[in-house]
Amino acid sequence: MLQPPYRTAPMPASRPARYLLAGWLLLLSGISAYGQQADKELMVVTEPWPPYNTFSNDDTADGAHALIVQRALALSGLQAQTGVYPWARAMALAQSRPNTLLFSLARTPERENKFIWIGKLSQT
Repeated sequence: MLQPPYRTAPMPASRPARYLLAGWLLLLSGISAYGQQADKELMVVTEPWPPYNTFSNDDTADGAHALIVQRALALSGLQAQTGVYPWARAMALAQSRPNTLLFSLARTPERENKFIWIGKLSQT
């Protein structure tokens, strides 16, 4: 039987190289974990639509619908800041980011299968 011309045992790495490799692996795993955690946090968005959704003094949502959503979140034990964005941005966030709640959205046949519908905030 012929012996291979290469070493079968791994060559020992120097200590600084090991620490550098271990540091990079920890950094990459930390970045990955941070990205996964950011997607798990609940984000609540809506558009400006007075009197249902308006801005409060600290640039968070206020108004009739916003207060209903904030109360429902509090009763369920969930925490999230409610942001008010232009309509296209709020819709894009809801469609592309996991765990994003978009409220004051008209239920249309085109949107029926694109969202998980929770309930009505009001009848218009």
